[in-house]
Amino acid sequence: MKSIQTQLLVWLSGGVLLATGIAGAAIYDSLRSEANELFDYQLQQTAMSLPDHVRDDVALQNEQLEEDILVQVWDQKDRLIYSSIPDSSMPHYKQQGFQTVTAFDEDWRLYIENRRSNFIQVAQPLSVRDALAVNLVMRTLMPFFLLVPAMLVLVVVIVRRNLAPLEGIARTLGQRSPVDLQPLPLTGLPLELSTIVGALNGWLERLGKSLSAQRDFVADAAHELRSPFTALKLQLQLTERAKTEEQRATGFNKLHDRLNRAIHLVEQLLTLARNESVASTAGYVTVTLDTLVQTLAADYHVLAESRQIRFSVVVDEAGVTLQGNPHGLTILLKNLLENAFNHTPTGGLVRVQAGYENGQAILRVTDTGKGIAPQDRERVFDRFYRCPGDDAPGTGLGLAIVQNIVAQHRAQVRLEDNPAGQGLQVTVVFPTGW
Repeated sequence: MKSIQTQLLVWLSGGVLLATGIAGAAIYDSLRSEANELFDYQLQQTAMSLPDHVRDDVALQNEQLEEDILVQVWDQKDRLIYSSIPDSSMPHYKQQGFQTVTAFDEDWRLYIENRRSNFIQVAQPLSVRDALAVNLVMRTLMPFFLLVPAMLVLVVVIVRRNLAPLEGIARTLGQRSPVDLQPLPLTGLPLELSTIVGALNGWLERLGKSLSAQRDFVADAAHELRSPFTALKLQLQLTERAKTEEQRATGFNKLHDRLNRAIHLVEQLLTLARNESVASTAGYVTVTLDTLVQTLAADYHVLAESRQIRFSVVVDEAGVTLQGNPHGLTILLKNLLENAFNHTPTGGLVRVQAGYENGQAILRVTDTGKGIAPQDRERVFDRFYRCPGDDAPGTGLGLAIVQNIVAQHRAQVRLEDNPAGQGLQVTVVFPTGW
């Protein structure tokens, strides 16, 4: 696992050293060029200081010359008439001006001047120049050598100081209990880190709400399951005490009825729990809503006939498509239809419609039951809530499941009075592009 602190220290320290090295190389090249110009000027001035007629007895004294400079003079017949270093065998070069040659196993810089009577050759080893350039560079870079360690220490201090809040947050989170979801403090944090901590606090808040909702769900489920199972146990005891076959048969019928209600409640609870845990839309596919409505409605025609309820299905002939979860949309429609059939009396009407309104896909279920009072239309989406005086079969979870699936599809659900008269109209409007 890579460490941000280690990477920052390595890259910043490497950058400082690289920049120092480049600066040193540039300074060395500049000083070496200046030194060469200076030494070339010195060679030229040395040649110009010699008299026109040079002999061993009248030449410059050696103490007037630099120790590292070799002065040689030839006459017109190429005879060496003067050498500042006795027994020197430096060759005589004819080309005038400056040039670089190799002699005595090292490189030399020459200046040659042709006078009327003599050839003057002044030479100097390049090693002398390089040594002087290195000496100048070392003196110039000495402050850098002292500054680089100070800069490296400063880099370490700055990196550790700026990463300290991140380590503090990690330490705070590591010391927290699993149930402690309090937001992290934002004071004293740099802008970049405060953005991350702000997002983390938002996630902690959403996680807290989710856990709270789960705790409430478990508490509500435990409370709601207690009653049907208690009633189931009492009915079983009453059936065991029956003295006649008729009483026993009646008891078993009631027992089956209560058992079916308990099974339906558990199924609704499992459906709600499963849909509340699904938050991602990654698995959504193209759903043909009209086909889904027609397929599911076919199962309810038999129920409608048995209860003597008129049942009609209206879909858009051009088809209705959207992006969604087919299983979730099936559960949504089943709950809407079950609520409609449970609250519609004999001879009533249940109507399901799939189509488009204002360019948006809609799903609508209309019944001719008692309807829902306007003051209760918000609360009916709460788990286990049943309107006062509602004696229809149900668990109080159907619309809670519908609301959860609607939210997952970023849709809206509206509860309205039946435009044709008595009853309720439930409309689910899906957003454009779904």
